This record gives sequence, C-alpha cells and structure tokens, in this order.
Amino acid sequence: MLERVRIKGVIDFYRAAPVGETFFLLSAGALAASLQYRNLISATVILAGCAYSLYVIRKQFKLKRRLEESVIEHGYDERVFYKTLSNWCDRQTARVVAENRGFLDRFDSLCESNRAIMDLPYLPHL
Repeated sequence: MLERVRIKGVIDFYRAAPVGETFFLLSAGALAASLQYRNLISATVILAGCAYSLYVIRKQFKLKRRLEESVIEHGYDERVFYKTLSNWCDRQTARVVAENRGFLDRFDSLCESNRAIMDLPYLPHL
C-alpha cells in the first residue's frame, strides 16, 4: 500500500507541472551530453532552459498549494477553480487537486461548461 502511495505521488508530481517537468528532464539530459563534449554555448542555453523550466514548475506548485489550501479551508469553490480554466497547465494542476480531494466530477463539469474560454480545450488530460 505504501509503495502505491509513493508511485501516485510521483505521478501527481509530474501531472501538476507537465510542461515544465518534461522540459526540465529533456534539458538535463541535453546538458549532460553537451558538457561531455565541452560545448559551452549549448550548455549555457540548456542551463537557461533548465532555469526557466524550474520557474514554471515552481509556479505550478504554488498554484497547487493555494488550491489545496482553499479546498481544505472552504471546500470546493467553482470561483477558485474557474481561474485555472484558461491555461492548459493550470487546468492540469487544478485537475490533480480536484481528483485528490474527491471533486473531479465537479471540476470536469466546470470544464465542460466553460470550453469557450479554454486554450487547447481538446488537449487530453494527463
């Protein structure tokens, strides 16, 4: 059971900031390869990409923490989750929080009723 909880935590960690996490993982691999071949220009560019992706990851986890605190304190409030609908990454973060707190069906219905304001509304969830 504990192993299952750990795996779910790792999966939720990735799902909360999928774009930043993917970019960071790819950049880290490219950085290792460029340092091996002593190409400092590409290493600098890749480091800048890593820094940006860490910024994006931090932003998504701050959003996740705020949403979790709001749900714990006030319960599910559509006004709070509505603010996350326009951006795909923010929707993924909100979806993780809603799923973990038992409000996934309400969040999905909120998404369905507000597709007009969404960027990339048909991009699948992780």
